[in-house]
Amino acid sequence: MKKTILFSLVAVAVTLSLCLMPAYSVEDRDVFRFASAEPLTGNWDTTSHTILAQIGIENHIFDKLFAEPCGVDNPSKLIPALAVSYKRVDPLTLEFKLRKGVKFHDGTPFSAKDVKATLDYYSDPQKPGFGWLPGKLETKVVDDYTVHVKTEKPVGSLIYSLGLVSIMSAADIASGKIKDRPNGTGPWKFVKQEGDTTILAANADYWAGPPKLKEFHWIYVPNSSVRLFGLLSGEYDAIERVESEHIGSIEENKNTAVIKAPSVENKWLIFRCQKPPFNDVRVRQAISHAIDREGIVHILGAAGNPVAAHIPPAKFGYIECPNNIKYDPAKAKKLLAEAGYKDMSKFPTLEYITSTGFYPKTKEYAEYIAASLGTIGVKVKLKVLETAPWLESLYNPEAGHMIDTGWCSGTPEPDQIIRTIFHRSTKRMTFIDDKEISDSLDKEQAAVNLDERKKILQTETLPLLMEKVPALPLFTSVFIWGYRTNVKNFKGWPSNFFYLKDIEKPYGKNDVYKE
Repeated sequence: MKKTILFSLVAVAVTLSLCLMPAYSVEDRDVFRFASAEPLTGNWDTTSHTILAQIGIENHIFDKLFAEPCGVDNPSKLIPALAVSYKRVDPLTLEFKLRKGVKFHDGTPFSAKDVKATLDYYSDPQKPGFGWLPGKLETKVVDDYTVHVKTEKPVGSLIYSLGLVSIMSAADIASGKIKDRPNGTGPWKFVKQEGDTTILAANADYWAGPPKLKEFHWIYVPNSSVRLFGLLSGEYDAIERVESEHIGSIEENKNTAVIKAPSVENKWLIFRCQKPPFNDVRVRQAISHAIDREGIVHILGAAGNPVAAHIPPAKFGYIECPNNIKYDPAKAKKLLAEAGYKDMSKFPTLEYITSTGFYPKTKEYAEYIAASLGTIGVKVKLKVLETAPWLESLYNPEAGHMIDTGWCSGTPEPDQIIRTIFHRSTKRMTFIDDKEISDSLDKEQAAVNLDERKKILQTETLPLLMEKVPALPLFTSVFIWGYRTNVKNFKGWPSNFFYLKDIEKPYGKNDVYKE
């Protein structure tokens, strides 16, 4: 009976959502409809955010110097895009040769001045996009299709870091148009926004050849059950962040299928390290020892794998840290006593912020964490937010004592995780200001030799992060997509990205199963 009521409610929600969908401007077989679990920001300035959904849609609109490498057979291989080659000129400088004959969507020719304008724009430490870079960059135009990019000190991470920088038009940056309407060189052009649906059209002049489909609809659908039923009914061609319990419904339907990919995303329990009681490392260690992470993975089912470091296994330098924090409530109580909390009535109630509708099972495992902390005498006030207000809370230092989140970057570069979140120059989310952690991050970044850099990461940096635990890595996400079987060449990558250029739909939703 309960199951029938649930399915009826979901069916009503699906009907309402579909009534709000835009009318298709071309034949169904020429449209790809993707249901996203996360909203877009409304700001097309690619430096203004680190939001995964926004990065995802921008990957279809903007090109980078090198294509996103994660997901290919060799994730360390650089795939040329707007840069066709590079070489090191000196310890601080890389030279890039650029692709000729490329145009922005407004018809403006692409050249070295656009690369310089973009990298100059990203090099502002006040911009969220600065977190992708290893520091400020100095870019010099050598000729129309050659640039020199200079770092402030020797770094080994620049090449992979540039894999996340969307190249924008120099004219758009100068005029400020980048906020209102995207103008890239990628395979898809922005057409319009209709409510929660972003409509893109194929770029017939794309330098690598036009997409096979004509339109791409990116639709924000916050409820995972609504996404599921939209997929099963044929209203969506693909959905993301499939819940474990929904996999069976998709696999049992002859018209739909599932793709799973161990990701480059760790999920975290972020501690606000600038705020008592988490300004004491012993408290952070205690709370971490009180959480049974194996139990969380059990709750997640197919959506998560265990992790033993502050970077996921797909990242360069991963190692299972020898000091990986173990579930040990007795040790947690001992650490709290050492921190001055023998009498737990004096320990403050911890506000824990989590989200619903985007990441799988966040509310469920947040309740599990709160219950675990209760066994050592820690009171938790759980605050469950929809995606938009949760995102606002994520970067607000006054919001909560703890907040959970994921962090995903589409290259093998570990600094895009650990430096962005834990270096004192950024103070993002954890707001930690720790000289020892920052010095270690600077040391590994400065090692241009990859073997030397890996050694520093594995023997110094990652163990230090596990010791000081500014955030607890809970698990590594497994990305799960559902898609219609009339969609050909759909492949999800560990970065939660998919290339749409080669996707085909030989038949539409209304003639899919005709004999």
